[in-house]
Amino acid sequence: MRAAGKDVWLYSDSYSNATALLGSAANRFTLMPEGDVSFSGIYSESMYYKGLLDKAGVVADVIHIGDFKSFGEEYYRDAPSDFAKQQKEELIGAIYDQIVTGVAEGRKVPAEKIRELVDLGTFSPQQAKAAGLVDELKHRTDFSAAVKAAYEGAEFDRGYELPDLEGPEIDGMMDIIKLISEVLWEATDEWKASGRPFVVAMGGVAASGGYYISSGADRIFAEEGTVTGSIGVVGMKMVLGGAMEKLGISTHATQRGKNAGAQSMTRPFSAEESKLVRDSMLQVYGTFKKRIESGRGERLKGELEGMAGGRVFTGSRALELGLVDELGGLGEAIAHAAEKCGVDADAIRLVPEPKGAFDGLFAAPEEPREGEIVRMGTKASPAADALLATLGEAQLAGLPKPAREAVARVLERIESCSDSTIQLIGPDIRIPLD
Repeated sequence: MRAAGKDVWLYSDSYSNATALLGSAANRFTLMPEGDVSFSGIYSESMYYKGLLDKAGVVADVIHIGDFKSFGEEYYRDAPSDFAKQQKEELIGAIYDQIVTGVAEGRKVPAEKIRELVDLGTFSPQQAKAAGLVDELKHRTDFSAAVKAAYEGAEFDRGYELPDLEGPEIDGMMDIIKLISEVLWEATDEWKASGRPFVVAMGGVAASGGYYISSGADRIFAEEGTVTGSIGVVGMKMVLGGAMEKLGISTHATQRGKNAGAQSMTRPFSAEESKLVRDSMLQVYGTFKKRIESGRGERLKGELEGMAGGRVFTGSRALELGLVDELGGLGEAIAHAAEKCGVDADAIRLVPEPKGAFDGLFAAPEEPREGEIVRMGTKASPAADALLATLGEAQLAGLPKPAREAVARVLERIESCSDSTIQLIGPDIRIPLD
């Protein structure tokens, strides 16, 4: 917007990493006079659940392809491995540097001054204005009046629309069949074969499976801080033998086929089974790298193996390595695609149609369609049930909100392991920007 010669006005009642970055791109940044200022850097904390699983009698049997593919460590370790610590230090450091650089360049304030303010931990809106981080201190009503006075007669669009986040619409059996047979890679491959440009805009995270699908694009756009890469594979199953023993449940197995019991939930992988799973994972890993090598070709700057192994990079670093082509977002990707197609970017229509930000947020659950006989359901995991039974509803409700949310994510991941032992799964890195 600024590059196009437009004015960008921003009002916020708080000053954080997120608003600092937005404000650095605005030429009129207004902060509430009594606004909260929490511009104190980045803190990322990981939780480890081995102790919780031990209490439930559940064992996570995890196999990694790639030293830096650290997903799963939180289930069988009490602390990160040296590889995971190194990866987190590099990623958090790079994102912090991007915030400092972005704010410093946008606000024309020396980077060293920005770091000094960050290290203060907290400061007042008046100090933020004195340092040049914001332009004005006003209340919202005064800000709105100033905007209206500056653009007399202008119409103000108060709506904000987001893309459809509900996923594919399933109306019946044919939709399910179509979804199963046209898997994402094949769909992108068929798209490219049609001669139409294939352009990818990455969001906050496009790692592992997300990057796998993106790698075949003619051009990949990533934001500076987009978490990219995680080229690796994880294999895991949850072992419930200990939990069942605590409950006085014993089992007896009848088997035909030497390795038929590899996925038994009562015991870990044997050495031979572990080798079989690892061999299968290596095939997936080889295919993953082959897709990237064929998709990126000479655009890769260096040996792919040095970028793989589960390593993750910011968008800026991914650009240096040739994993992406350009820094930018959806707007830049649309403009590029429009140019390649020879059409006006304004004529491009997003499909599915965007929905309002609050659509569905307060809506009642959708009733099943009359006559519907096929529903997409979820597969319950005995491991998740064991954890819930160990915690109990009262204990779970008594946890602080971040801990409750973390446990919910653990249960979701455990559920996913019930459907597939081998997974292309991205890093569970959550960095608060607000």
